[in-house]
Amino acid sequence: MIECITYRMGPHSTSDDPNRYRSKEEMEEWKSKDPIERFRTYLERRGIWTKDYEETISKENDAMILGAIREEEKVPRPEIQTMFTDVYTEMPWSLKEQMAEEESS
Repeated sequence: MIECITYRMGPHSTSDDPNRYRSKEEMEEWKSKDPIERFRTYLERRGIWTKDYEETISKENDAMILGAIREEEKVPRPEIQTMFTDVYTEMPWSLKEQMAEEESS
């Protein structure tokens, strides 16, 4: 196992825009320190990693992920109330109110 504390290159979520709080200079500086790219370069220089190999495992991984998604999509969706009832041992008042609103709609 490798534990790596590093700079988050991408946004937190699809609604996040890091350009609002990071300069281009800061992002470019950290891009050159990206541990994934640096490790890929290390492996390529030693002949362990090639672009063909990367494409092969990328296709295999995509197929595995799509297969897992298809299997999961076959599972019936849980009842909507479980998002309230299956979270806390004792439901907070705020969730009780939200659940009551959901049930009345």
